[in-house]
Formats: sequence, structure tokens, C-alpha cells
Amino acid sequence: MKRARTAIEPFTSGEECLEAWFLALGPMTGTGGDHPTGIVPIDVRLPHLRALAARSAATRDAGVPTPVLDAIEGLRLDLLDRLLLLALLRDDLDARTNGGLRIATLCDAAGAATWSHQALVCSRLDEAGALRRHGLVESDGDPAPGERLYRLALRWKQPLLAGKTEAPAEDFEIPPTPCGRLQTAFSAAAMLLARVSPDPVERCTVWSYPVPDGPGWDSAARVRRALLCSAHAYVSADGPASADPLALLLREAGATTVPEAALLVLLLCRGEDDGPLAWGLLEPALGSPAASLPGPSSPLVAAGLVEVRPSTGSPQLSTCRATADARLRAVPSGMPAPRAARAIGSEVPASPALVERIEPRLNLDGLVLPLATRRRLTEALAVPAALASLSETGWGVEETLLGAPNVALLLYGPPGTGKTLCAEAIAGQLGKTLWRLRTDQLLSKFVGETEKRLTEVFAEARRTGDVVLLDEADSFLTTRERAARSWEATMTNVLLQEIERFRGVVVLTTNRDAVLDPALERRLAARLAFPLPGAAERRLLWERHLPPRAPRAADVDLESIAERFALSGSAIRTAALYALARAASRAGDARVLTRADLEDAARVETARAASHRPAVGFGVATTPSPRLALVAEHRDAARKERP
Repeated sequence: MKRARTAIEPFTSGEECLEAWFLALGPMTGTGGDHPTGIVPIDVRLPHLRALAARSAATRDAGVPTPVLDAIEGLRLDLLDRLLLLALLRDDLDARTNGGLRIATLCDAAGAATWSHQALVCSRLDEAGALRRHGLVESDGDPAPGERLYRLALRWKQPLLAGKTEAPAEDFEIPPTPCGRLQTAFSAAAMLLARVSPDPVERCTVWSYPVPDGPGWDSAARVRRALLCSAHAYVSADGPASADPLALLLREAGATTVPEAALLVLLLCRGEDDGPLAWGLLEPALGSPAASLPGPSSPLVAAGLVEVRPSTGSPQLSTCRATADARLRAVPSGMPAPRAARAIGSEVPASPALVERIEPRLNLDGLVLPLATRRRLTEALAVPAALASLSETGWGVEETLLGAPNVALLLYGPPGTGKTLCAEAIAGQLGKTLWRLRTDQLLSKFVGETEKRLTEVFAEARRTGDVVLLDEADSFLTTRERAARSWEATMTNVLLQEIERFRGVVVLTTNRDAVLDPALERRLAARLAFPLPGAAERRLLWERHLPPRAPRAADVDLESIAERFALSGSAIRTAALYALARAASRAGDARVLTRADLEDAARVETARAASHRPAVGFGVATTPSPRLALVAEHRDAARKERP
């Protein structure tokens, strides 16, 4: 007997059915449709979604496999969660994106055109719901809700495509050697400590799991599971690490639980010179209800493997550390501490590649500056010393909102006017080293890496008290209104915070002060213009760039040269080098600096400035080369042939 044909035509394949559902989500841009919010409301889309659901049911009735829809049915998701899950799966399968979705995109997919519907979408993702309960969604944990990214949990992709309603447990590889297993456990422990105590200005760039039975995201969940997996291998009687020195030590001490093994690994992963760890840090790292502050009866304490200093105020302030005996018996000699572990509780010098340390050659007396600029600069640099002296007068400065003094200076003006040299002179005036931040090394293609490098450099500069120079500041501090990507605004935010927190002198230079972020203005102690020098200043610059004992011809007139050639300080330096090189190339009595040497060099630099091109040699090139002349001849002939 033939089966009666249904009135609804089924899809020919599960792939066609899934693609139809993906298309039903719309463009997922948050800017489509005629609705004022740019989102087609769910009530307008409901008729199409109902028809699509009926056709999908007809497809299953026809015996066509639809694994993804079968998995969604088995998970008992409502319409909103179904649409959100399909949007996350579509992003994961699309090779052009696959970088996570923002809340605006997910609201578009779910038809959340009203504020109440959008609030419900946020609640399902960030607070409670089936997607969080099943662990289907992950987030990057961005503190700004509008910039936060969401993605399908990696372990769920293949099960959904196979029509399954359970995802496999995460599988952490256990290395085959004892040293490899211990190093893997130490690395997980070091990363875990870094995740539970992040730098307040460092953006979390890892994908986080939903907090179990609560709102928010747990960025430490995965590394915590990796640590607990390693700990289980040590305490398991038939585990792969049951014969390792650490496993034997735990067994001898009677520490047979996973939290006890994990605690010892957390304490051993740090360097010998690192201080103890507070329980307020260890408790969230372990994240287990079975974990508690070790007492005198604890196997680890009783066996002399862990030292505990209780706090009379709060258990969170009690500290733990591994004993020297535990380290000697468990850690092979020569094994390096993990990098992340060394960064916690100890000062980590900034990488030499990120900064150029310059020992100043001059102070402010060696600069040629306009009188107003010099006076304003001197006043700004005097602020820290003035506040320090006021604190000894009994005026109550410490009771005000003045705070600790810091000086941020913006030097702006055309190229070659001495802005960078002024920063070096400021450091020389203060008796400090100048830290010139290297833009080429600080900027990274990886999201969050630039901010991390900036934070690292400023932290070390705060410790040393040196002067920081951010050359070409517009590379980092362009106004956030022009930011094309979220990480550009984040980088500006971090740098502004570091400038404000820095208790010392920060010098910023730029040729384009108009494009800087307006928020920088309130953080500046002074904004100093560096215009092109006048004739009197050019006369001094010429004098200071020529060696005092270099023989000069009687016709040398620096005042006349300064009047005739309006050069910048940098151009005067280059011209002086050219003139001295020409004079030094002559022999005998002719080895004298002449007026012609200086004027020819100044003329070359003037032509170079006018054409914005570098000049080579001591003369201005006026005759084109034969090849260039031939090209110009052919170009003119072609123009004449045109109708």
C-alpha cells in the first residue's frame, strides 16, 4: 500500500533543510529591514518560521535525515534558544566569519526588535537558560556588553551535526614522560593563577565557559579542568602518572584526593623565590566545594609538604607555600618555572625589544626653544617637586584630591622641529633614562597582545621611575570615534589608563595632534607647540651643530645663512653634516669650512623640503637622467596623438 503524499513538499536532504533555517535568520547584521531598529521583528517572521517548521517535520516524516534539527528537538529548546543556537552554528560553519557574534547580530537573528526582547536575549546568553545549562555557548568575556562575542562551544559542533544531544567530555592529553607530565601540570597551574588574578587593565582574550548555576563567564574553567585532569593522573592508583615522584610523594603523605594534589601542584609551579599564595587566590583557582584551607590535620601539612600561615582577620588572607623538602622530592633539578608562574608575584622586566633605552646626551639648557615654550615646560616639570615640598609644610595636601603627581606632555608640530630631542633633554634634566617605546614591536596583529605589551612596559617603567617617550603618538591614540574595530578602541582605552596611572613623566610627540582622542586632553600637564624655528633660533642651531674647533673661512656668515634659508632643526643638522663632510674631503690648507659649503648644503635641504623628497649629494638635481627624459618624451608624444 502506497503512502499518501503530504500536502507539504519535504526538503530533498538534511543539508537543504538546514540551509533554509540559516536563511530564515536573515542577514544577521542588525541593520536590515524597514523597522526603526534595523531588525525584522519576530512577530513578522513567525508565519515563515511556522511554515519552515512544518516543512521540516514533513521532511522527517519522509524519512530524510535532519540530524541538527533532531538534536535541537532532543535538547528541548524553545524558539528563541533554537534561533540563537542556529545563528551560532551558522557562524561556526561559515569559513568567512567563524570569529564569534556580537549581541547585535544575535538579536537580528532572533528578531529581537524591542528592548524587552533584546533584554531576554542577553539574559539567555549571560545569565540563565538552556544554552548555558547544556554548555552550548561560550563568550570572550569582554566587559563591554555591546562588544562581547559569543560562539558555539567547540565540543558541541560535531555532536550537533551528528544529531546527538550530549557532547563528549574534554580530553586533555597526558604526556608520556614524568617530566613532561609535571611540566604540563605546572603550565596549567600557572595559567590558572593568571586567570583568577588578571591585571585590571588587561582585557580577557580567552573563550570562557558559563558559570555553573549562576550568571557570568568563567575564563579559568578550561585550564582548571586541565589542572584537575593532571591531578587525577597523580592520585589515581592505575593512572598514567601513578609511579611519578609527585604521585609517590602524595601517596606517602596520605593525600589521595584530586583537590589536594591540585593544591600542591599550584604551590610547586611557582619559583623558589616567589612569595606564598593567599587562600583568597587559591580557593577560586581550585573551584571545588571539597577544597578548603589546609589545617594542621591536613595530610599535606602533617607531612611537611605545605606551610600554612593562618590569618587572624580572615581565612582569605591566610597564606600557603610549598616547603623546600616538597620541591626537592617532587621537582627535578633544573626544570624551569613556567613563564606565567614567574609573572605572578614578581617583577618581570619589559622585553628589551619593546623599548629603546637612551642615556641622555643633553639637558634643557642644550635645547634651542622659544622662550614661551621653555617657560611652560619648566613649569610643568616643577609640579612633582612642588607637591612633594608642600607635603612637608603641614598644609594638608594629602587630605585633598590632588593625588600623586604625574606629568604627561604633548609635543606637537611639523617634522624636524626637535620634539624627540626635547624628550631626551627632559630625561637628562631629571637624571633619568629615556624609554622610547618602539611602535613596530608594540603593535601586534593578535587581539589583546598590544594592550598586554603596553601594560608590561608601563609597569616596569613605574618600577624604575624613568621617562617614557611615545613617539608618533597618533599611531596609538587616534580618536576612538574613527576606530574601525573594537580592539583599536580597547588599545586607546588601555593607553589612556596607563598614562593616567603613571607616576612620572610621559612625553608624547606627534605631527597630527588634531586626530588624537579628546580624552587625552584632561590627562596632559602641558600641550607644547614646536613650530619651525625663526631666524634667531636658526642662527643658534647652526652654531650648536658645527664643531667649535673646526677651521672656518673668513667669509662664513651664519647669521646671513640663517636669514636666507628657513630650515627646521633637523634640516640644519643634515646640512651641517653635508657641509662638514665636503670640507673634510679636501686636503691640505683647503680643508676649511667655507661659506660655499654651508650655502650649498642649505640649498640642497631647502630643495628637499620643497619637493618632500630626499636629496643625494651636494647639489640640486635639475637635469633629468636620459632614461627619465626618454620616458617623458614618449608620454608627451602619446598625449599629442590623442584626438
